[in-house]
Parts: sequence; C-alpha cells; structure tokens
Amino acid sequence: MSDILKVNNPTAGFDNAPRTHPISVNDTNVQNIVDMTKVTRPDGKSGNAEKELGLSYGSNFGTFLEALRNTPNITEILSDILFQMSGETQQVSQSGFMSELTNILKGMNLTQDELLSFIKEQASAAGKFNSVFFQAVEKLLENTKSADLQMEMLNFVKIYNDASSSQSTLKNIQSILKNISTYMTSNYRQPLQEIMNRLEELSQNRSEGSQNDITSFLKKEVVPFLSTYIKNTNNMGKVRDFIAMLTLNIAKYENGSMDKLEQSFKRLMDFRDFNNVFNGITVNDLKKMIQNENETDFSKYFTDALKRGLNGEGGWETKNAFQNILQALILNESVYMPLNHIMVPAYIDGRPMFSEIWVDPKHKEKNEKGVKEECKRLLVKFDIKDLGLFDLIITQKNNGVDLQLYYPEALKQKENGIKKDIAKIMENNKLAIKNFSLGVSSKGKTIEEVFPQIYERINMIDVKI
Repeated sequence: MSDILKVNNPTAGFDNAPRTHPISVNDTNVQNIVDMTKVTRPDGKSGNAEKELGLSYGSNFGTFLEALRNTPNITEILSDILFQMSGETQQVSQSGFMSELTNILKGMNLTQDELLSFIKEQASAAGKFNSVFFQAVEKLLENTKSADLQMEMLNFVKIYNDASSSQSTLKNIQSILKNISTYMTSNYRQPLQEIMNRLEELSQNRSEGSQNDITSFLKKEVVPFLSTYIKNTNNMGKVRDFIAMLTLNIAKYENGSMDKLEQSFKRLMDFRDFNNVFNGITVNDLKKMIQNENETDFSKYFTDALKRGLNGEGGWETKNAFQNILQALILNESVYMPLNHIMVPAYIDGRPMFSEIWVDPKHKEKNEKGVKEECKRLLVKFDIKDLGLFDLIITQKNNGVDLQLYYPEALKQKENGIKKDIAKIMENNKLAIKNFSLGVSSKGKTIEEVFPQIYERINMIDVKI
C-alpha cells in the first residue's frame, strides 16, 4: 500500500536510510564550505568603478554625473545643423526657423577684433557674477568672520539674481499660463485668456512701479482664479503640475523686486566690513549693472531657433537633435557645474566654424614644489567645416601656459607647421609655453577628462530627493 502521508512516492531503497547530522564547517568530507557567520575576503572580481568612488545614482550629484557622461556633443550637433542647413537658407523664404538660422549665420561673419569682442560679450552674459563687484563680494564672504554678514550677503546675491532675471521670469509665467489654458476645461479657458491679456498689458509698462503692479496682479487675480479652478474641478493632472511651477516663478519674481534689492543693500551697508569695501557704491549703480545684463543678439536668435527647432519647424528629423542640445544646455547651467560655458559661431578664413569653450577660473594644480596653486584651465572644442573637430586644452599659470592640441587625422602631415604657428601666437601675446603636446584626435575629449575635479565632490555631496 502506498504511504498516503507523503507527498511523493518514496524512492526505493531509501525508506530506512539512516539520518545524518547537518553539514558543518568542520566536516572534513566536504571541501570549501562557506561560513556565513564570518566576513570573508573579496573574491577578486573587479567591482563597478563608480561604486568604488562612492558614487550613488540615488543622489542629485550622482544623477548629474551620469547625465554629464551621457550628454551628446553639442559642438558636433550644432556644426552639422549650421553647416548643412546654411545652404538651405538661400533656397527658401526667410521666415520662421530659417529666418532665425540666417540671423545666426550672418552673425558668424566677424573680423578678428569683432570675434574677440563677441567672445567677451558671451563670457560676460554667461557669468553673471564675474564682475569686479561680485569678485569683491566673494572675497569678503570668504574672509569675514561675521555669520550675520555672510547670511545677509547670500540673501543679497539671491535677490540680485532674481532681480536681474525678472523679465525672463515674467516670460516663464506667461508661458506657463498659456500651457495651463491648453489643459483646463473650456468654460474656464476664456476667463483665463482675459487675465493673460491684462497681464500682457501690464508687462508692456516699463515704469518704476510696474513690477510691483504685476506682482500684486499675480497674487490677487491669477492665483485666486487658479485656486478656484482646482477647488471646483478637482483637476489633479497637468494643470496642477503647471500651477506648482507657476507659484515658484511668482515667488521668484516677487523676490526680485527693486525695493527688496534696495532694502537688502542698505542692510549690508550697516555692516562695517561691507561698508569699508563698498563705500561709494549706490543702489543706482546696482540697477545700472542689471540693466547692462541684456540678452545678446546671438543668445536671442539662438533661443528662438532652438524653440522653433523643438517644435519641428526645422524638420522632424532634426527635432531630436534640438532636444539633445537643450538637454546639454540645461546641464551646463546646473548648480553642480563649476565651469563657465560659451558658444561661438564664426567664419575662419572663409570656413564656417562652431566652437564651445569651458572655463574653470579656479583650477588648481601642483607646482614644482608639490604645492597646489590656483590657475585657469580652458577646454576649447571647435569644428571647422571640411576639416573636422579640434580639442584645445589650455592651462594658464602666471605668464606661462601648458597646451594640448588634438587635431583631425587629415592634418597629421602639417603638425610641424601647426606647432610653429601656435608658438608664434603665444609669443605675440607675451605668453611663454612651458609644455606643448600635439596629437591626432581619435575621439573628442569629454568635460570630465579635462576637469577631473568635478568628481572631487562625489563623497561630499549626497543629497537625495
């Protein structure tokens, strides 16, 4: 009879098998038993490089580094667009996307002096806090022992930043309201459009108190209207997400008022250390600084072309390229990016060129005595039509420079001439070359290769959201 108490039929010959003790680590009959109560040495397998560095992709900084590694090369993408589409601008009507592209191409016809001014203009626009005033603010911030002064200076910088970008913030607010109207129900769409028209009228006013009037309108008309909409419709979708973005921009716009800037500056002047350094500077001087931070023509045309490209006006096949460009530009503006970024389109000896420049003004390297000293390092990537991509790395120390140039393979036979020409350029600018290396570029240099100090904060920044 079968044993009905067992799940399976018993295996013949093992019904009466003797029971043995469980295997133990001291059992000499079994080889290489793992003792789970002890921590053993590594098995020799190489681990993940990022984990060895302590990189956690769960942190904001880790996500930034991962995005940096995967970001497409803007120089190559924009070079292809400008070089390939420059001919098309002559064959179609000058409107929309092609009009913006033509404006960029026209701006590329620069003399040597104009090119230098253009680069300085872009550098000034890219570095809002690189002026002499803010260099002095930074120095005082590092040297003062007053915690109250440090706190007030940081608050002042935040207000100044919001004030200098108030016009772009207002444009963001108007753009968000337009997006909200697209997703809200039809019975609320027309009243919101009327509110948007009134906001547009207020934004045209450039009087002294216009910003306060706009802030009051946003808080008393726009926010209550949207609050009522959410309350009545229980809309938990896109509209609610856009409203969250809207409130952040309204808060930024309000914080950037000239009244708050003036109040913050007056509080700073009450500190003796600040007054000793900045005595003689007035609020009107700050207002002039903000007024001088106008958008450059190139920035305007490039931004307009980017918007149109993202909408598919340059052809749907190039829309993905513009998305990659936008991703890279946003990354270059990250709070974790310690470098200044500049884009330069130009003609060199009749050839169109597009260049990107990354600058680290506080790069540190060891000198001959092994002591780290501050210097400047630049990575210049430029793509010249029909020649290829170049990478130039410059490290400036006092009056001397270290140079590394990586050029396309097609120019390998002209290496000696290139070296002589660069040496002559350095000599004309009274710069002594300490180290100079040239080589064929197999692939473009990445930012993290040239500026490895970006990774230095891996174990210091681990903020998660």
